[in-house]
Amino acid sequence: MKRYLFVILTALILLCSSCREVYEPGYEAYPDRIVRIDGRLYYDSGHSAKSFEPRCGTYDGKVKRSVADGEIPSRDDTSNFQGEHGYQHFSETQKLVNINGNWVIFERYYDWGIDINVEKASPESITLSIVQSGGNVTGELSTGEWYDVEYHDGHQWRSVKSEAEGRDTVWHCIAYSIPKNGECIVKADFTTLFGKLSDGGYRIAKKVQDLRSAGDYDEMTVYAYFTLQDTTVGEKITLAHFLGAEAAKTKTVSLSCNSASVEADSEEFLKLADSIILTDIKNESMAKEEGDRIFLPDGIYITAGDITSCAFISDDCTVDRYSRYMSRLPVADYSISEADLERLYKFFEKLPKV
Repeated sequence: MKRYLFVILTALILLCSSCREVYEPGYEAYPDRIVRIDGRLYYDSGHSAKSFEPRCGTYDGKVKRSVADGEIPSRDDTSNFQGEHGYQHFSETQKLVNINGNWVIFERYYDWGIDINVEKASPESITLSIVQSGGNVTGELSTGEWYDVEYHDGHQWRSVKSEAEGRDTVWHCIAYSIPKNGECIVKADFTTLFGKLSDGGYRIAKKVQDLRSAGDYDEMTVYAYFTLQDTTVGEKITLAHFLGAEAAKTKTVSLSCNSASVEADSEEFLKLADSIILTDIKNESMAKEEGDRIFLPDGIYITAGDITSCAFISDDCTVDRYSRYMSRLPVADYSISEADLERLYKFFEKLPKV
């Protein structure tokens, strides 16, 4: 019996790094670069304009300074990656930044408090959760039917659609409302547009609009990252692999059990997680519904790095990805041995409780 393990990787634009040229399937929180120009923030779209030539051979300005990785630039002509880079105005919502001779498209960033997560993914379809909280919204937020799926060719993101010759689709004029401090669930069927996706790392693009009145709106593209990997029931992986947590990229780890929470040293935890083996099993529900209430078995929750790199491990030795930000009920994907579960509890017990 074959199933697909999907590693959820979400990122918008609040993480940064200078290693944008390197991509591996499953690369956690694929970094985005940000620049501040004329009082506004723009993020690296992952696309370049190879045929673009500067007007009159001159720049409109230069990014002259940088802030530390992970910071949001607060001064004009500042980036969160190293180097001095010329730029040109391209459109109302785009800037072109010359990085090592390559004109990279940077798109306007709006802080609408949007978080987009992958709930389910397969070679044929995907289910997304778009959550709104906080931010600066001027109208009503919504998304449409349109989406695109992209892969990385080692230099930039390219649409899978370009590989599916002869395929096209008609987008219906449908708006899905994203409620304030709420959640919008949207689904996409890959088979019509792309056929069946092969194994590998992808990101799905969705356009979100802040609509004030007819014809008066702002629009931003948001991305959710995911990996499809063919697996077989009985296959064994480590807990670190299950979480998608790598030592170089995982800065925080938290565990909770019976309302008690602990913050763990990431290096120490990942050393343990690399030695804990999980076994792929058939899906079986771990949650019970009674009326409007949902009951979960006793167990331990682990979050490594962000809300989508998480696991719920029950006392009956079943393991699942789980997050309070996901609407789906937990469904067991893997099992853990009693001995390894005991090692996790001992690790939890020795840490100071918050």
